[in-house]
Amino acid sequence: MKKMKGVLLEASAIDKGDISWEELSEHVDLTIYENTTERNKFEHIGDAEVIFDNKVIIDEEVFRKCPNIKYVGVCATGYNVVDITAARKRNITVTNVPAYSTDSVVQLTWALILEQTCNLELHNQSVKNGDWINSEIFCYWLKPISELSGKTLGIIGYGNIGKKVATIAKSFGMNIIVNTDHPEKYSEENINFVDKDEIFAKSDIITLHCPLTEDTKDIIRKENIDKMKWR
Repeated sequence: MKKMKGVLLEASAIDKGDISWEELSEHVDLTIYENTTERNKFEHIGDAEVIFDNKVIIDEEVFRKCPNIKYVGVCATGYNVVDITAARKRNITVTNVPAYSTDSVVQLTWALILEQTCNLELHNQSVKNGDWINSEIFCYWLKPISELSGKTLGIIGYGNIGKKVATIAKSFGMNIIVNTDHPEKYSEENINFVDKDEIFAKSDIITLHCPLTEDTKDIIRKENIDKMKWR
């Protein structure tokens, strides 16, 4: 059976040398591009029937100029790069990978929180510059180091990632409040669900793990930041 013609638009965004495309190529006549831009995406897609995408915008214009497309596979969790309405209109299948990065995103979230509260990079560089060894006192710091215990973490979005972030927050002794569109789904969990005004007013730290929608777009803005305790 003849293979469908496919293109991988942004291999460099996905593969740093630890991924093999051989198995995929067994099913699709695959052309691999290291990168694709808005300027050359029509040329790269051409008459392909299958697209593997990361951040290239696949919209009405793409579907119109490249009418052979039957499938778009987004190699990421967020699928806002694809015009879903235009795809449905043409019966084009669109998939994403909703849970591939849960653990790594949770890990990065806590790396960023700890950096903000411990000022690790600032003090690491200071020590390397000789500031500690030249200090007249043993205990010195350039900026305050804040303990997480007892502070309130506000989590906007309570999917797989938000839940794991909350689990780790509990181990630090933090208070947790959550804003999500459907709190009734988690009625059995011992979580304090609040509205958006309250989550900004009560949180010491806020972390977002929600999809980009009209409701969440620009949610981190001055009027909301001004409601927060730390400023």
